[in-house]
Amino acid sequence: MEKVQKKIILNFKSISKSFLKKKVLDDVNLNIFEGKFYGLLGHNGAGKSTLLKILAGIENFEEGHAQIFEKDLSEISSLDKSKLIYISDKIELPKKMKMSEFLTFYQKLYPLFDLALMNKIIFDRKLNTDKFAHELSKGQQLQFIFALVISSKPKVIFVDEITAFFDVYARKYFMDLLIQYVANKNTVILATNVVNEIQNLADHILYLKDGKIKLNSEIKSLVYNFIKIRKTIHDEDYTGIFENKECFWAGTNGDRSVSYIIPKGLKVSDDVIKRYKDKRAPNLEDIFVYYFNYHPNMGSIETKNKEDEEKNENAA
Repeated sequence: MEKVQKKIILNFKSISKSFLKKKVLDDVNLNIFEGKFYGLLGHNGAGKSTLLKILAGIENFEEGHAQIFEKDLSEISSLDKSKLIYISDKIELPKKMKMSEFLTFYQKLYPLFDLALMNKIIFDRKLNTDKFAHELSKGQQLQFIFALVISSKPKVIFVDEITAFFDVYARKYFMDLLIQYVANKNTVILATNVVNEIQNLADHILYLKDGKIKLNSEIKSLVYNFIKIRKTIHDEDYTGIFENKECFWAGTNGDRSVSYIIPKGLKVSDDVIKRYKDKRAPNLEDIFVYYFNYHPNMGSIETKNKEDEEKNENAA
């Protein structure tokens, strides 16, 4: 069977952005593919919100070039722009309209709006549309906004850390909706620092640090680039492996042993790996710790991830 390469829907080259002379994004190059679930990670203040807004076309950049749906940004129509929707906890609902009134107004703005889906979410989540926004909790307001967005049938949804306001069931409910949405050849880019939230949802990870994309990789290929090792309270570090600058702490375990992760490219003997190897495989949270502490001479890992990504895209 002929293999079909996924379509690039957003293409950004050498994008830079500054606030008050501080460079928030620095020479960012990024391709976003159709039908993929991206997790965007980065510490607080790393520029995740700025990057999402630029990708969504609602914030300008100072340097670089962008194409959306294979068109230059200057050629994008209002219809094309409506296919990109950004949501965050900063969005406010109108104060003088009931939710039912705002729904009637909002759905007229989107020709593909799925009212049946919207009504199902309202019913499932028990959202009271006869109330004004101020009568709803912050979590309920954001659930209503989320429902409006996904019912609008955009091609790309940019989610900026709003799921922290959801209760456990609501989070699972809306994440399931996003999975179904992506399965229909749509794209999600979800910014979060709750790494476990996207461990089993996203299929692609972007890591933003110091204004640059430090990691751009399929999750499946990423985890194979690392080994997890463990030091018990009885172990002595005869080999110096735990003192190596590319060996990163990954957490203390219930038995007071300490786990670390190391890149597979690190020159370590098989005997050392056998002696200290952790039975548990590295997870996304471990890898986030690694890249949080990322330093320039670790570039070989990023390069390998990019090569793996290209192979995976060609095989898709």
